[in-house]
Amino acid sequence: MHELRRPLTILNSYGQLLATGMLGQMPDTATVAIDGITASTEMMVRMVNALAELSRLEDPEDKLTMEPIGLTDLVAGAVETVMMEAKLRDCTVTQDVAPEVTFRATAGG
Repeated sequence: MHELRRPLTILNSYGQLLATGMLGQMPDTATVAIDGITASTEMMVRMVNALAELSRLEDPEDKLTMEPIGLTDLVAGAVETVMMEAKLRDCTVTQDVAPEVTFRATAGG
């Protein structure tokens, strides 16, 4: 489900970015359309989350398993999500995470 969440989250972020006017003033009709896109992507994220939870609950083999996860990958995903807005604001985003840093979390979903 992560494969569905990530593009929806990015699309939603772009919609919110457009709605802020950072890319220039939009006509009222465009603002209405952007608000609709943002609301729809938020609804789609909620549906994907609900489907993931339903799938997990229906899987008799699914057990809560904690696994070590590298912090570098998690931070890289977060940086990718905010990179476009950072560029528009002339900000530089860097990551400095020691590769050996891990934490335990549930994998998947």
